[in-house]
Amino acid sequence: MSGAACIANIGLAQRRRRFWPGVVSLVLGVGHGIAVVAFSLTPLLLLPAAVLLFAGFTGVFQAREKT
Repeated sequence: MSGAACIANIGLAQRRRRFWPGVVSLVLGVGHGIAVVAFSLTPLLLLPAAVLLFAGFTGVFQAREKT
């Protein structure tokens, strides 16, 4: 929709509640992934890192797009 105004449906407090847990999830996911690779653990242990990264990206993008 070109020319249409985009109105955010969440306020600043809700964006913060999505953004900071998202950042924490991203940091934990990256840290977990690095630890699994550094200690040569089984690749199956990367699944929790994938979940954390997905949750983190979701939170950060929702906060950024104000949805």
